[in-house]
Amino acid sequence: MRLDLPANGEIDPWAAIPPLADVADRNSKASESLNELNKEWTGALADIVDLDNEADEEERLAVEADTARRRKEGLDWQPKGDALDLFRALPSPWQSMLLRRHGGTGAETADDLVLSLSEEPCVRQFSGNSWRHDAWTAVQKLRPIAEGVVAIIQSLMHVDQAALPLLSASDTDLLGIAEHEAEVATRTYIHRLRIAEARQRRAGLHRERLVDAVARGAGAEELARLHAAIDECLDAATAAERVKEARTRLEAARATGMPVSERRKLRKLLKLADQALDRALAAAPKESHPSERDAGSVRRRLRRRIGQAAVHAAGILQLIGGPKNEHLPSYVDQWTLHRWREKRASNRTFMSSRELLRTTEDGREVRIPLLEVIEGKREARRAMWYAMVLGMRDHARRVNAQIDRRVGDVNDKLVPLFITASLPPKWHLHPSHGRRTPDLSLSPKDGVRELGERWHRSLMLLRDKGIIPFGVKTYEPHTDGTGHLHAMLYARARDVAQIKRVFGMHWPATTKQEENRRAEGSFDGGPALKVKDWDGNGVADPTSYVMTYVLKGLDAEGDRSPDSDDDRVATEAAVAWASSLGVRRLSIVGLTRGIMGRWEDLFRYVRGEHVHECPRSRAVIRAMRKKQWATALALLGAFQDRSEAKRRPRLVAYHEIRENRWQEQVRLRAGWLHPRTDQVMAVRRPYAWAIVTIEETSDTGEREAGQSDVEALGNSGLSNVVSYPRGGSLASSSGGDPPRSMPSASPLAPPSGCPADDAISIDKIQSLGRLG
Repeated sequence: MRLDLPANGEIDPWAAIPPLADVADRNSKASESLNELNKEWTGALADIVDLDNEADEEERLAVEADTARRRKEGLDWQPKGDALDLFRALPSPWQSMLLRRHGGTGAETADDLVLSLSEEPCVRQFSGNSWRHDAWTAVQKLRPIAEGVVAIIQSLMHVDQAALPLLSASDTDLLGIAEHEAEVATRTYIHRLRIAEARQRRAGLHRERLVDAVARGAGAEELARLHAAIDECLDAATAAERVKEARTRLEAARATGMPVSERRKLRKLLKLADQALDRALAAAPKESHPSERDAGSVRRRLRRRIGQAAVHAAGILQLIGGPKNEHLPSYVDQWTLHRWREKRASNRTFMSSRELLRTTEDGREVRIPLLEVIEGKREARRAMWYAMVLGMRDHARRVNAQIDRRVGDVNDKLVPLFITASLPPKWHLHPSHGRRTPDLSLSPKDGVRELGERWHRSLMLLRDKGIIPFGVKTYEPHTDGTGHLHAMLYARARDVAQIKRVFGMHWPATTKQEENRRAEGSFDGGPALKVKDWDGNGVADPTSYVMTYVLKGLDAEGDRSPDSDDDRVATEAAVAWASSLGVRRLSIVGLTRGIMGRWEDLFRYVRGEHVHECPRSRAVIRAMRKKQWATALALLGAFQDRSEAKRRPRLVAYHEIRENRWQEQVRLRAGWLHPRTDQVMAVRRPYAWAIVTIEETSDTGEREAGQSDVEALGNSGLSNVVSYPRGGSLASSSGGDPPRSMPSASPLAPPSGCPADDAISIDKIQSLGRLG
């Protein structure tokens, strides 16, 4: 600082000090500058931190996605964590078997296996942790066992990861999990509904503002903003209506030759409407079925997933099937079979403690044991299937006899074909023969689905060529749990070569020998496909062959097997396999759609005295009573030959709209009409039956005994009640006069109501020579 001296040479000491106001002003400006600088630096640092956090988050998500991908593809698993955690979740019999297979005693614990794979703990003097090292040293002999278990457990990554940890869960545990999932689904559904209501309220508020803006003459910009706000809150239905309206206006403009400028505006409106619809669909609450919020339905779905995962995991772990010298169980493992037996016993206990209750018009109560109804239904279904199989056989005999009488072309005769189809080796998790080169991601359930798709494509290709074979198809398991199918089809002799070629296209040869045999025109060798022509030598009747599989397919309890204990266990294991995978083992092939329902509804009147007004229904019932099964099928319009493929149906179903337990409107078949006269051929009369607990009654009790229950069963048509209604205590059943309860028959005897001369004898079965 430079000081100017005064003229008199004296120096004023206060002249160099600025005023206090100036100093305060300069200090405040400096503070403000410093604060602004600090804010800038703070903001810059915050931006840097945010960018770093975003980068870290992106990197973390990328790592998680890569880890998930590697796990899904089987490239990376944590052996000490994931694999042994899955080992803990396996059933204890599976754990013991895996441990013994790798040299253990079966009693080793998962904690010891984890400790044996861990790193050696560091021992420090006077640290007091030498016991950890001693424990680690003691379990080091288990390290080879643990490594072997981890190596095979890693293959379980292909099994349903949601169901695998629940294999050992009890019904109580599953119910708790199901209640939790149902509660979460309910809360989510309520939250979505509230969001939708809030959007509707906002849309209403914006509409009110738009009306006010139009009333006061607001500008175009404000009106456009309000219109955009309303479009943001539109629901999906309104947005779809706007899109439809805009598209209709644009089409009308094109038809009337409107100027290009006007059509351009309409296209812009259509585009805006499409965008509004996309936003509405994205914001709309996802539709969830009420069953997703019901604990019982959720638990049933969990059981199905657990059953499918159990069969898949047992095949991967080589607990079933395989070479005979391994002595492993067939179809399913022992734990799955025991689980199925417990469920069967539980169901039977439940049915034994329940009865059906109905109050008649005169106030009388009718009580029928639920178990008796279900057993009667099963026997009636066996009789119905047996009659339909005989009807198809008799129809083929009738066609062949007509050709012989008319001296027609022999190639037009119907001949039976026996077909067995299996999947390629990659579908077999633990085959008995050949190399084990499976694709572990293909489950037994996927195998059954693949068989069905190939079968469907084959039939559709044959139909396009004018070939419509008919018969019966059933699914059976291989010893390793992989499915295969058996079928008996009736087809024209001229079409047999074409049928073999089409099925051979969808089931290619898997061995060189089979390929060579097919080149020579022989398809009876397998292993991929076996097609055998029936020539009548050695087998009395092709029905004998198919009925063995029909009876097995209808056996839901595994109690109709031969007397041998080994055969009984094998039959139960096959039923447990189908139950675990949810496979419908038996089905009709080549007959018109809905033939089972038509047959069942009219078959119910066979033992009754009801007189029908429709002559067609009287003719069908008369043929059934005379055991003319082929005539009954023909009157029902079951066969669809080339000449009959485009004919009008013989019966037409009419439906009624009713509510199910979820308060949904559903169409239920109420009966059948004659297509020309509209006369009612069969009616399902609804009865309100309550499933109640059986109560102890006095000697003079209200319950009618013995034959009265059978009569009530016959008059009410309860033979089609097969399970407890999920929707509550009331069940709607169909009416009519069903067959009376039938006596128990031997496993290989024809059900009641079938002709005695068509009985299947054990000698016929043993002389058959199975194809599968």
